[in-house]
Amino acid sequence: MKKLIVILAAIVVISAGIFLIIDLYPKDVNIHAQGLKYRLGTSDKGEEKFVNVDIEGKVHKSITGKRTFTGQVNIEGEEIPVPEDQRTLKDVPMMDGNLIALMYPFFKYNSQNGAVISSGSYHYGMLAFSSDFSQATILLAEPPQDGQKEGSYESWNGDYGRMVTVPASNRDDAIRITNELLKETYRGYKFK
Repeated sequence: MKKLIVILAAIVVISAGIFLIIDLYPKDVNIHAQGLKYRLGTSDKGEEKFVNVDIEGKVHKSITGKRTFTGQVNIEGEEIPVPEDQRTLKDVPMMDGNLIALMYPFFKYNSQNGAVISSGSYHYGMLAFSSDFSQATILLAEPPQDGQKEGSYESWNGDYGRMVTVPASNRDDAIRITNELLKETYRGYKFK
């Protein structure tokens, strides 16, 4: 009887250990596909553009259940004012709904002595992943308008905000994916 209890206890401990290892092991994110860049609402309908999207990184989960993303997000035709060697997102907290902020802190250096001459941060937008990390939708922050200070951006708007959804073959597909991925975060709001 004692032998059976020891064997059962060992099986439970080993099973729990295997479960923790599998659950906490970093998840790869590799999305390399054609997506659709578009603006929500009806005023810019028909001006959608296909773009190549590369999202590569890892999602780490701590023993407390908190998840973070480390990796890079690149969208064809989108230039961000951050030095290329500083475009890796590092340990960005994931919110409910697999949502992360695309915020890039950066430094500018003196070319003669390497000293830091300035620092800043660039808010590119928000990104939501599907639970299996095979789909994503990106809510792009609005670029500065004439007279606006560089680095000063309007927050994104659900009625006419700029988007990139991947993979997507047309606007209806992109809107459907966006509505699925943001259903909980935006409390059922239906994007158009």
